[in-house]
Amino acid sequence: MKNNLFTKECFYNALINLMQTKAFESIQISEICEVAGYNRSTFYRTFDSKIDILFDKFNRELDKYKKMLQEFTEMTFIDKMTEFFELLRGSRELFLTMHESNMDVKMFEMFYNLYPFTYSGDNFEYHKTFRTAGVFGVLISWISSGMKENSHEMAVILQDVMNNCTAEY
Repeated sequence: MKNNLFTKECFYNALINLMQTKAFESIQISEICEVAGYNRSTFYRTFDSKIDILFDKFNRELDKYKKMLQEFTEMTFIDKMTEFFELLRGSRELFLTMHESNMDVKMFEMFYNLYPFTYSGDNFEYHKTFRTAGVFGVLISWISSGMKENSHEMAVILQDVMNNCTAEY
């Protein structure tokens, strides 16, 4: 029997292949199963919906980043963000698909839970939400515009934006 990770990847690849010719919303579970080479019962043992295929893959990509952060605790902000932008570059299709399928709120929640933020002042949650939303917005803008800048350039840009977020309105 094939392992669960392999099965998940087969469903993910099938969905991505189908999305080359069809909109996400019009793809049926039966089509995904056919392309993946699995039956519907296997699909529903693995996922609850086709959206779950994307979120599972996104979560697995974020887990890679979390492990890297845990392993390299002395990284600078630039180093951390360079690695994160590099991860997203490798997952551009996934991230852009989720964005274009109106999944930003769920992606934001996942990113919020991942985002390494330390702040010792009052109103921690507001500060974390503001910072996370800003970083998330920059990520979406970068990916949507074709990722013209390399990962390190984006990390430097992001640091500059964050350092100057006190600019007057």
